[in-house]
Order: sequence, then C-alpha cells, then structure tokens
Amino acid sequence: MSAVLSQDESTISHEKDENFDGKDVENAQDSVVLQVYTDKEKNRVKWKVDLYLMPLMYVIYGLQQLDKTSISSQYLFGIAKATHMVGTQYNWLSTIFYLTYMFAEFPSNWIIQRYNIGKILTGYIFLWGSTVMLTAACKNWTQLMALKALQGIFECTIGPGFLLIISSWYTQQEHAARALIFMSANSGMGIISDIAIYFFGTAAQRNPDGLPAWKAIGIFIGGWTVLVAIISFFILGTPNEVWWLTKEEKAIAIARVDRNMAGTDQTGKRVLNWGQVREAFRDPNAWFITLNALLVSIPNGGVSAFGTIINKSFGFTQEQVIIYGIPRLCYNIVWFYFICFMTSKIKNIRMIFMLVSELPAFAGFLALSLVPADVSYKWTKWSLYLIATVFSTPLFLGWSMVSSNTAGKTKKSVVASMVFVAYCVGNMIGSQVFRTKDAPRYVKATIGISCCIGVEFFVLLFWRFYLVRENKRRDQALADSGMTPQAAELEGAEFGYQDMTDLENPHFRYAY
Repeated sequence: MSAVLSQDESTISHEKDENFDGKDVENAQDSVVLQVYTDKEKNRVKWKVDLYLMPLMYVIYGLQQLDKTSISSQYLFGIAKATHMVGTQYNWLSTIFYLTYMFAEFPSNWIIQRYNIGKILTGYIFLWGSTVMLTAACKNWTQLMALKALQGIFECTIGPGFLLIISSWYTQQEHAARALIFMSANSGMGIISDIAIYFFGTAAQRNPDGLPAWKAIGIFIGGWTVLVAIISFFILGTPNEVWWLTKEEKAIAIARVDRNMAGTDQTGKRVLNWGQVREAFRDPNAWFITLNALLVSIPNGGVSAFGTIINKSFGFTQEQVIIYGIPRLCYNIVWFYFICFMTSKIKNIRMIFMLVSELPAFAGFLALSLVPADVSYKWTKWSLYLIATVFSTPLFLGWSMVSSNTAGKTKKSVVASMVFVAYCVGNMIGSQVFRTKDAPRYVKATIGISCCIGVEFFVLLFWRFYLVRENKRRDQALADSGMTPQAAELEGAEFGYQDMTDLENPHFRYAY
C-alpha cells in the first residue's frame, strides 16, 4: 500500500486500484495508489454522509431512549396498578433491563464486528420496537419483567454500533460533534414524545373506558421504532456496506479518516485479535473511559427510572410533570449543540465541557436534597432539577472518546463493550438506590447522586492529566527521533492500516 500527503491540503489520501469494484473496501486497502482529493470533494462527501446518516441516527438513538424510559411515563399513568406491582418491583423492571443489556453486550459486539453492521443493527431495532409494543398486552409484573429482559438484549448494540459507525465515517476532530448530535436526541425526541404522552393522558381522563394511557404509550413508541427499523435497513452502515455512495465517493470517505490512524472500515473483521483484547484490559485510558461511564450512569439510572416520579413529588400533577419537563429538554438541547459547535471549532476542549457540566449538576442535586418538602418550594426544586440534568454530558462525550482515542479493530470493540457494561452496572445501581421507604423525596438517593458526581469530577481531572502527559511524551519522542511531522503522519496512517493499536502506534495522539 502506498499513501501520500497532499501538499496543499495536509491530508492523507488513498485511492483504489483499477480492480477495486467499490464493494470490498477492506480488501482493497493493500493495493492503493496515489490520489489527491480537494477540500471541495471531501466536504461534498461529508455533507452527503451527514445528510443520510445523522437524521436517521438521531431518530434511532432518541427512540432507544424513549423505549428505555417509557416505563417511567407508563408508571405515571397507571401501569403499576394495572399489573399489580408491589414494593420494589418497579425498580427491578429497570434493573433487569440493564442486567440483560450487560450480559448481551460482549456477544452482540462480536456479532456486529463480524457481520454487516447496518443489517444487524436494523434487526435489533425491529425486535426491541416490537417488544415495547407488546408491553400494552401485559397483565402482570412477570410478563413485564420478561419483556424488559428481552428489550435489554435487543438494545445493547446501538451505543457501541453507533460508535463504530462514527469512527468509520468521521475524523477524530468530528467525532464529538457527530456523537453529540445523535445523542442530543434524548432530549429532542423526548419533547415530541412528551407532547404525545400528554395528549394520551388527557384523552384517557376524558374517556376512562377507552385505551389506557400507559398502553397507548407503549404502542406509540414501539410502533414508531418498528417503522424506523424498516427505513434503516436501506440506509444504515459503514463505507464498506452502503449503496448510496459511488465508488469514487467511497474512496474519498475512506481517505478522509486516514488521519485517525485507526484504519478505515471498523467492522467486518472475522478474526479476534487476542493481543488487542489483553491490551484493552491493560490500557489506563480504557479504564478511565470505563470508570467515567460507571460514575455518570449511577445518576443516569436513577433519573431515567425515577425522574418523573421525583418531579411529581414537587407538587405537580402527572400531566404537568410531562409538560413542565419540556423546558428541561430544551435546555439540554441548547447545551449539547453549543458543545457541538465549540468542539468542532476548538481542538481538545471536550474534557473542559465535561468538567464544567458537573458543577451545576453537583450543586443542583445536593440543593434538591436540602430544600424543604413544602409544595410552596416546587418551582425552586423544579429549577434545581433543571440545571442538574446536564450531569450526563461526560457520559456522552466520554463515549465519543472510544472512537477518538482507541485504535485497533478488536481493541475498539472490547473497549466499547467495557464502557457499556459499566454503563449497565451504573444504571442498575442507580435504579436501586431509590428505595420505596424514601419516597416521595428520595433524599438519600439524591445525596448519593451528588457524591457520584463529585467523585466523577476528580476522575475527569486525573484522566485529562494522563492524556495530556501521554501526548507530550510522544511529541518529545518524535522530536528526538528527527522525523518530520509529515513523515510521522504518513507512517502513522500506514500503521493504522496495519491495525496497530493506539499504544502500538507511536504517532497516535489522544483527543481530550
């Protein structure tokens, strides 16, 4: 394989040979010849990729969050009474979801790495949407538990799968912004869902003998998911899989990501590299990403399952809880898109936003624990809860670090699995710290959440220090070697095509 650095663009470009048919990018990587692409060509392909992938990934990720947290809205509208729940049975509906999610994580990641990621993800989306629809038919807690267990298995692939897709299409500088775009759907799609749920609730009140609101919620969100799964079958995938790029556009798409030094298509490898598996478990950066996911997921698990219940305890009706939650979602959208803009313009600013986000979150949850229970303070508590909800920023930006800071196909898959297992464990813990005996304020739980956020702040500081120091060490080694930056970038890209990891490739630099 040969590669060059374009003098006018400072970017590495690869091109297919005359025998490349555009269908097997991965096998063509060892037979490339010189080709220079202009910024206009690369931007045109990037725009086309954004047009096809970003709206679809946005909707899918948002639906995953709605499907996952729909049980919280259903609880407001009577699912507990209809299915005869008692004690902590509601807590266990959230816990069983993350338990099966966790155990299915590694085998599911193996599957999406081995086969066509677009088609595999589509199948999982269709199955989890069908599962959510079936909750409307449940008559008892046992049936709900079975469906939530299946839902956890089917949803576990989306996060890691999307990270692999992002890393195969976008440059390291673009990872954070693209990941935040589809992750902001948690709020954006939540607004649409909350409006629909509000109308389901009011309609059920006007017609008590009609379809219960909690059943309508399951049918609506699950049916929407099934419809999107059908659409994704024709669009979702990596450069090696999609039909909507020409041969030339596929080559340009691959050339754009050369500077990631992680190879190109991150899926389709049928051989597990055990050396990379071992390295993943020895890599401090991998454990920082994992610890970050664990600590942020504890409050996430509690808020996902009990957020609406906490808001109702402020003194609002169940319909008001839904409507008054919309400003909070808008606030999150504005915050996320501000970060998207800044991270796309300024290099290595992600962890600054991760740190800043934890300050209002810590203060908000701690103050929420201290404000008196009197209903006259309901708007004070609503405001505190609103500013605290940016606590999830390090979780989403941390996920983008998997794409940006991990090289090696097997290692990237293993690290993604580690992160999402930690995500599951954290969410399970979070759903269990809210105890029935502490209702309706759950003071012990909100204090616990504050403690997790405080610890997370210091973990982020140490993590950033480690990445900055490692980059400086590598920069010094490069300077001592006498190699020019251009030559180092070329060699680094070649090492990426050889499937070398970030620890093996001396030219790899970490984003922070």
